[in-house]
Amino acid sequence: MFGYVDDSKSREGTKRPKDAAILYMILGVVLVLTFILINIFLHRSSCEESCYSLLFLLAVPGAAFVTGLVYRLVTHDLNEPIRDTTRGCAVGTAVSAMFMLFAVLLELGTDEGFSIYQGKEIQLWFFSIEKKYFYDLFAVVWYPYNLSVILSALRKERFHGSSVFYSCIAVMGSTLSGILIFRPMSNIYSIDLVVLNTITLAVGLWKYAIPEKTVRKGNVITAVVLYAVMRIILLPLQCSNWGPGYGDFIKAIQVITSNAPFFGTSEYLKNAGFVNEYLASHRKPMLQLLYYFGWSSVIVMVLLLALFVFVILKLAGLKNGREHRRWLIFATAAAMLAIRAVMGFLYSFGVRYPIELPFMGNEGSIMDSMAFTLLLICAWENRKIRVFHLRKDGIVSVEQKPGAPDDPNGNIQKEIISKYAEDDRPDCMESEVSYFDEEEEEDWI
Repeated sequence: MFGYVDDSKSREGTKRPKDAAILYMILGVVLVLTFILINIFLHRSSCEESCYSLLFLLAVPGAAFVTGLVYRLVTHDLNEPIRDTTRGCAVGTAVSAMFMLFAVLLELGTDEGFSIYQGKEIQLWFFSIEKKYFYDLFAVVWYPYNLSVILSALRKERFHGSSVFYSCIAVMGSTLSGILIFRPMSNIYSIDLVVLNTITLAVGLWKYAIPEKTVRKGNVITAVVLYAVMRIILLPLQCSNWGPGYGDFIKAIQVITSNAPFFGTSEYLKNAGFVNEYLASHRKPMLQLLYYFGWSSVIVMVLLLALFVFVILKLAGLKNGREHRRWLIFATAAAMLAIRAVMGFLYSFGVRYPIELPFMGNEGSIMDSMAFTLLLICAWENRKIRVFHLRKDGIVSVEQKPGAPDDPNGNIQKEIISKYAEDDRPDCMESEVSYFDEEEEEDWI
């Protein structure tokens, strides 16, 4: 027989790659706290806002706890027995559609007390919640989770034609539910949902479809393009609420940017009544930084935002994207924060994509805290995957014992390593894909 040992002790003198996950987690937390403190400094002009800042600081740990709890409850096991096939996913979509139609009937037949689609709040008689608090949970957790279940089932069925048809029904069901629920809100939510859903689908196909030899990359790209085009075509049916006008905002940008010095505040801006009134009644962090500290503060803020985007991408860990079973949720969270960092900065200078900078808005900062908490969970689970691979690489064969069978191709060694890998594999890793055989496929198709 062969003997196999852990080679970690024999390689004490060998340098292992450093684990930078903890460093990026700490750096990310420091950046988040920096953004929060800047936000508090800029908006403590009144007692009411100062109290709000204190409440916001107290709400951040609560948001992190709720995020972790929801994540564990929703994503406990992606291998759902009911939706283990694409046909099961399509049936689940049909059942959900029946409940949605029943909700529409109930909403139309009830004068008050029940509302899901028509207002900006979800009202269930004695309970109500604004949809803006539910939006990020849908876009970052629920939609990616459903897409992971659908694409995982599609991969098991080797992307056969009928399986693709069933999965398209399921994907469209999740998409239309989001459109119907968030349509009454301001148009930026509809536009942002299009962007995030399209990114989620593209990342999901990269994770589940591209590695398969039977799938053509051109077909994957075509699927993403068609989905994006379909969502853009549907936008005019959703966008009916553009919110307040941009006239005063653009005027404030022009006055501040044309008169701001490199350091400090100019005398002209101090005496500009319109600018002072506008900044006192609007949360515009970049304009306020420019007003108080000049262009130097904007340069520093750009560097901080660039570092923040770099850190969240590192926390997401593209290298483990195809191995991490829940990575689609984390990728969407990273995409959301990156979009808010980039487009929030551009919006501060007049680009019409009204979205706040991460951790520098109002209620949206709570949702940013939830997305960032997901990325911290991702970094920790990526660390588990890394440790697993290091242990797996540490298993080596020792000299063959007398009378043992030859193993010139190392098949026995591979089998033992594979067995160890199954026993020690962390639950956040994808398990080996068990494809349906032809008989099972025929039963379902």
